[in-house]
Amino acid sequence: MSSAPRPTAALLPPAAYTLYALYALYALYTPPPPPPPPTLKNSQTMAADTDAPKIHGIDTTIADPLERIKAFTALWQNDAYQGFDTDLVRHRLRVDSYTPPSPPSASTPAAPATPPTITFTLTIPASYSNRMGNLHGGAAALIFDVCTTAALAPIAAPGFYSYAGVTRSLNVTYLRPVPVGSEVSVVCEVLHAGRRLVTIRGEIRVEGKVCAVVEHLKANIDPPPGEGRRLVRGGRL
Repeated sequence: MSSAPRPTAALLPPAAYTLYALYALYALYTPPPPPPPPTLKNSQTMAADTDAPKIHGIDTTIADPLERIKAFTALWQNDAYQGFDTDLVRHRLRVDSYTPPSPPSASTPAAPATPPTITFTLTIPASYSNRMGNLHGGAAALIFDVCTTAALAPIAAPGFYSYAGVTRSLNVTYLRPVPVGSEVSVVCEVLHAGRRLVTIRGEIRVEGKVCAVVEHLKANIDPPPGEGRRLVRGGRL
């Protein structure tokens, strides 16, 4: 008794096997496509983004100089801003006092008035220290940068440092160590304010002793009065 013949599979032409092998090699050695690049926000894209944080300036409508300084430092409370100086301004720095400029004396009427003085206070935390347990030099420069910039608030006007300028140079001289936990005073005064450049001096003091001094030169970035806001890198004025 003979059995039924077994069905045979249809054979593909040799060219089909060649194409299949080439496709397998292509799939094996071809790298996957790269991920799309991250979306970076520049001044143009931020200008069209209504949720982008704005670069706020000094409120020149506030007449009281001390309140104007406090209003300027309050801008750091905006949760949309997460800058390098956030911890310092939000949680450490306190606006202590403002001393107005003194007029020329009767004996020397031609002498310039004493510049206004703004004093800030803070307690140095361990996170601002160096390996020796003293205030880190970079942290001191940050403190000076913020405080001397805020010192511009009393003299600001539309077109005149109402956006607090940008740093051109920040020269710090360190005289004494400032141990962690020290209560320090940062005393700032505007030495000279021209149309384009302003010079501010600051001192970090501990118990009346000067521990560091700074000379901060800033450039005015305000648009001319009446021109309105303009784009700047990283945000909007």
